[in-house]
Amino acid sequence: MSLKKITGILLSGILIAGLLTLQSCDSQEKLYEMLEGDWHGVSWVLEDSDRGYDASGVQFTFNEDRTYSAKLGAREEKGDYWLANQMLYTHAVDQDEMSVRVQRLTNDTLVFRMNRGGQMEILTLAKDHEEEE
Repeated sequence: MSLKKITGILLSGILIAGLLTLQSCDSQEKLYEMLEGDWHGVSWVLEDSDRGYDASGVQFTFNEDRTYSAKLGAREEKGDYWLANQMLYTHAVDQDEMSVRVQRLTNDTLVFRMNRGGQMEILTLAKDHEEEE
């Protein structure tokens, strides 16, 4: 195989890898845009069970600057967040980093799959949309 042909193949591979990286970055940015805003809990159930918790006291706000605030009943926290590999990572002030699997994210629904003490739980949140005047 000639050097010219090998160089062409390598350049094609680099170009394809670059395009895939750009596409991945674009889709990651879209996920951040979809996540931004205020969310409230609508359902919190134990996986494979009829039991659950009251989700009405759960609220999250995800900001464009990748900070968040959360209210889980009487407990409140604030910190930074980031997304990677279908996981949402949070690092609240003076607390350890935590992560949950983002099972579903649409323009109006966010579903977390979490492991709490060995028990899998599903928390479903709905986005608060601003009313148009």
